[in-house]
Amino acid sequence: MSENKKRKGNFYNKGGPMKKWKSPTLEIGMTGFLCTCNFKERECIRDTYSLLNEYADASDYKTQEAKHDKEKENTKQDVETVINKLEKDREMETSPNEKEAAANESEKDNDVNTTPEEQKAITDRSEKDSTVEEKAAVDKSEEESKVETSLEKNETVADESEKVVDEIKTSPKVEKIASDDSSDEEEENKELDFATQLQDEIKELRSEATQEKRLSAVDTGVPNVVFIKATSLRDPLKVSTAIIEDIYKTKQQKSRYILRMLPVQRVCKAYLDDLKNKADSLFDQYFVKEPKTFCIVFSRHRNNNLHREDVIEELAKLINSKNPGNKANLKDPEIAVVISVLKGVCAISIAPKYFFYKKYNLAELCNVKKSE
Repeated sequence: MSENKKRKGNFYNKGGPMKKWKSPTLEIGMTGFLCTCNFKERECIRDTYSLLNEYADASDYKTQEAKHDKEKENTKQDVETVINKLEKDREMETSPNEKEAAANESEKDNDVNTTPEEQKAITDRSEKDSTVEEKAAVDKSEEESKVETSLEKNETVADESEKVVDEIKTSPKVEKIASDDSSDEEEENKELDFATQLQDEIKELRSEATQEKRLSAVDTGVPNVVFIKATSLRDPLKVSTAIIEDIYKTKQQKSRYILRMLPVQRVCKAYLDDLKNKADSLFDQYFVKEPKTFCIVFSRHRNNNLHREDVIEELAKLINSKNPGNKANLKDPEIAVVISVLKGVCAISIAPKYFFYKKYNLAELCNVKKSE
């Protein structure tokens, strides 16, 4: 009977099916890059990581060089100001010969103006002052002699004590005790060094684990659309323009899987009021100082709430309110405002020379000369 009994299924997972790991989703307040691809999202993410890291490091290096140049200029200006101040102070000050001549002249004037009785009073005061100074000098000399004798006594006592200490140290019993203590201290120091090294390594590993990545892929919920979240990059537009300008000049293909790369400065909910509030603060940076030509590009994926006509009308009014010189140009605008609606989220992008750079399509930028 024991042979026919069924074995217990202890090797089965009693907790139920394993949950799949979900990547983070696109949320409000993020900034980064919106990329499109053709059915190979994993390869697209890999290419965007390598491409963005390359150009982000170069832009950080340039900004650091600019900061160093500014600091040097500031230090030079500070040195020049200090030198100018010193020269002015020297000019204002009189020479010592001129001061002595002025003092002698003042003394002569005082001698001429004073009476014989006043001169006697002045001489008496000077004699009294000299006697007081002599007494003070004598008292100081006596105090110094007393201090010297006390120091000599202390030096003799210190020499005797040092001799006694040296005799005690040279004794064989003390040498054995000192050698034992030194060996124990060395072992303790080795143990402490090993423990500190382990603690430092653990802290480094924890810090690396807790550190937020500079770039991280985010799920958009739309196929063939990838969003790369940028945590440490303050302005994604600078990095994207550097990539596009370099590809346009060199005509070298940087990626096989990225079709289009757009910088995203704002992310909000897919409602018209939220879109206007986010765009208002963003447009202050680009449409206030100088009049510019603009164009609004609208794309929608898996959303029926926002409509193209409503978005274009409201945003055009907002841009014209910033500066009445701003005008719409649908063929070759200076700045294109690209609105990308992805399910319940809306991404706002500012794209200078959008049509000139082939709608930020990296593959078409390489084929400009060939097609022409």
